[in-house]
Amino acid sequence: MREGIGALETWVKSGDKLIIPWPTEFVAEVQSRVIESMNLISAWKIIPLATITQIIDSITNNLLEFIIDIRKKYPNIKDENEYHNIKRKDVDSSFNNYISSSNFIEE
Repeated sequence: MREGIGALETWVKSGDKLIIPWPTEFVAEVQSRVIESMNLISAWKIIPLATITQIIDSITNNLLEFIIDIRKKYPNIKDENEYHNIKRKDVDSSFNNYISSSNFIEE
């Protein structure tokens, strides 16, 4: 799934089920395992809204932890004009601790 957090929030607000169709290649592969004389035309996975809510909460919490960590390291930075004073290694370290290690980024 490659949708952004805004799309996930929209799904949760709508109350609709999140249905993800199987890739055509996978349906074709599974076709041979279907009951004899039956055809598999399509398949999908339903993602519960609670799962999407948990994903949104986790992303939000990790992003806040990232920001709090940078703020603790640089308490004197008050506005964006001072962002250039933040060391790249500190941003990289915080990013790795709170964002990258959280399995939110597909490689």
